[in-house]
Amino acid sequence: MKPPLVLMALMLCVSAGAAAAAISSDELILRSRARAPAPKTNVVLLTVQGVEAPEALPGACKVSALVEEVLEGSSLTKGMVITVPVPCGAAPRFRRAGTPLTRFEPEALTGAKQGLARLDEAGALVWQGRAKLYPRWGSIVGFRIVGEGKTFVAPGGDRV
Repeated sequence: MKPPLVLMALMLCVSAGAAAAAISSDELILRSRARAPAPKTNVVLLTVQGVEAPEALPGACKVSALVEEVLEGSSLTKGMVITVPVPCGAAPRFRRAGTPLTRFEPEALTGAKQGLARLDEAGALVWQGRAKLYPRWGSIVGFRIVGEGKTFVAPGGDRV
């Protein structure tokens, strides 16, 4: 007669527990402190030089920009010209308070003089970030239009 499936699962858990008990408490503490390193990101202030909209929206606008200031990271340097793929198209009508605008009207990007961006090592925008606050800018994730220039109101009433 075979033992019931539940009993077999319980025996498996007990044997796994015995193996875990063989690990010292110091080793468990060290393992719990060893976390995966945060992905390396670059936070930059950009001067927008040009915007190329995609043929169909929504899509990714190619924002050509000059790096004015590097706030975080070491992959980019002041004076570099980079192209940032920024999501563009109709801004969402509804979004939760406090969440960043993740899609921009192409006209708003074209009218922008400056922008802030958090980029990964490959140059893609990073929309999740640390809670680090920059004195002049606050928290920076993804892409944000800053400085003087045209201001647009998205269909949902969000100022862009």
